[in-house]
Amino acid sequence: MFAFSRYGIVVRLAGGFIISSAVLLIAGLFISGADWAYKIAIPVLFFASIIAAALAELVRVSRYKGINLIAYAFIGSGVLCLFIDGVLSFYLEHEVHLWWSVIVAICALLVAIVLMFLHFRLKKGRSLEKTFHI
Repeated sequence: MFAFSRYGIVVRLAGGFIISSAVLLIAGLFISGADWAYKIAIPVLFFASIIAAALAELVRVSRYKGINLIAYAFIGSGVLCLFIDGVLSFYLEHEVHLWWSVIVAICALLVAIVLMFLHFRLKKGRSLEKTFHI
């Protein structure tokens, strides 16, 4: 419904968040009570929507649309993993302990750094062969 609307990306993401939250709450009521829906699913959905909105804005304002957009997506996925790990650990242990997500975020950041290097290095007119001395 909101995917093909004439409204801006923020309105479409907000509408998608509201509809998805309602579906998750209804599914939580039918499955095993709504405990997991509002403690895990909706916060993760909220963070994913915020990161998607930020990535959409970065795509919109980005001057050069190339490998840098893939790097931004890697950074966004690393941040989303941090949020997911934080929400899950808070739900299970009532404290925020980041374990696996730190490793994922560091790996995603390293890949993003390499992609950004390639993007800005190749933007100056150099080829991959000259950059890596092939």
